[in-house]
Amino acid sequence: MPRMGGLEIEVILDKNLEWHGLCGMISTKEMTIELKKTDDYKEMVKTIIHEMVHVKQYARKELKQVTSDFYIWKNELVKAEIGYENYPWEHEAYKLEELIYNEMYG
Repeated sequence: MPRMGGLEIEVILDKNLEWHGLCGMISTKEMTIELKKTDDYKEMVKTIIHEMVHVKQYARKELKQVTSDFYIWKNELVKAEIGYENYPWEHEAYKLEELIYNEMYG
């Protein structure tokens, strides 16, 4: 995201994290990424890529969490009840995670 400028990302490693990773937005210029610390290098790299896609989504205002029950994805209201596996922003993150990882490590 070369044109973003001034974006701050705090990365927290936690071996006890329940998920592989988690991205949080403090503001459109401040994000946090929590990563599960593991010895599996490939998993950690893929998780970083995945969470950076979410950073991009938040920073470009493609994704906004309105409440714990509602999100806005590219100006469309999405109910949390559709489930993680159906979130369109997760589809994009998993797709780009694989694409970028394969470009880096082939």
